[in-house]
Amino acid sequence: MPITRFFATKADMIPGLAVAERKLGIHFARQMVYDNKSFDDLHSLLNVPSLGISRTGNQASDDVYLFQATKFPFVGEEFELEGGIGKLHIHPGVNPHTVQFTPGGLFGSSCVVSGHIWLDRSHSQVALLYREFAKYVTMGFRSVQGYRIGKEALAIYEAGGRLVTRSVGDPGGDFRPQFKFVAKPPAMDVGTLGGQRYSYEDSCKALQRLHLLGAGRIPPLPGQMPRYDDYEPLGVEFFRAELADVSLEKLSLPRTYFGHSEIRDVSFRGSDLSESVANWNDFTNVDFSLADLSHCDLRSCCFDKVQFKHSILRGVDFRHCSFQNCNFEGADLMGAKLAKATVTKLRLSAAQRSTIVLRKVNGPDPPG
Repeated sequence: MPITRFFATKADMIPGLAVAERKLGIHFARQMVYDNKSFDDLHSLLNVPSLGISRTGNQASDDVYLFQATKFPFVGEEFELEGGIGKLHIHPGVNPHTVQFTPGGLFGSSCVVSGHIWLDRSHSQVALLYREFAKYVTMGFRSVQGYRIGKEALAIYEAGGRLVTRSVGDPGGDFRPQFKFVAKPPAMDVGTLGGQRYSYEDSCKALQRLHLLGAGRIPPLPGQMPRYDDYEPLGVEFFRAELADVSLEKLSLPRTYFGHSEIRDVSFRGSDLSESVANWNDFTNVDFSLADLSHCDLRSCCFDKVQFKHSILRGVDFRHCSFQNCNFEGADLMGAKLAKATVTKLRLSAAQRSTIVLRKVNGPDPPG
């Protein structure tokens, strides 16, 4: 089940929520049982007084909203109690195009209760809506250990407040972030390699020096493409991680696994990532120029300002992906899988288009 966990106050959420509402064309309804057969169909949450406020101090019982594209009306399940009292239940089971949103927020003045954006179905268009909404609402947040934290929420924590994952009455469940600062690779002059890549072992050692891979034994190179549910031994993986502001050029890291991660301001220029699996990730300002991505499974990723210049993209599965301001100049797309509707939006040469395997539909979402 795709899920985005975050800590945010109303001030943290408003900028991104305003962008999401403007760009995505959505409306909202509170998930609950109504005392009569009417409910509020909300075209914005910005003016909801309780936005960013945890009413109960418990993330399991705080307000939950459903949202979906405005072309889909909300449906309620009607039922009657003893005595003929009519009720209306708004829930995802009768609204299959919806995403669930629990804003969480402040409880008192020093506790921030976690919020969630989550999806419990695999419809591709709903999955894209989920990811776009999560991206906008948490833009500018800091990613730490699977959570995204807004600026004001982080300031409250740093001033001695609490980040509550379950209930304010359960301090043992508080989130205590361990911040890790990633530096540029030390003493790695790729210019002396004469165009060659590092070996797999040396590439793993480089990741260890950057604290992106655990110290000690080098993980074995998997004998096949990785999966989200693989048992050990595992190769290199980034799961629910933030990979940012780092140069990983000319490395040999085939069959690497990326899942539900944020990768931004990273250069993989000239690296070998062939037969890797990267599903449900956001790639922002990433450079894959001259990289070997042949036969990678990149389904359900968002690519924003990504360079694929002269990269090897043979057999790559790009289904369910979105692209903004990406450069495919000189890329080898022989046998790459793309939906026809996606290809029309990309700047590709006639020669590149002739080598792509076009799909009328995207097919099922990837697992995990």
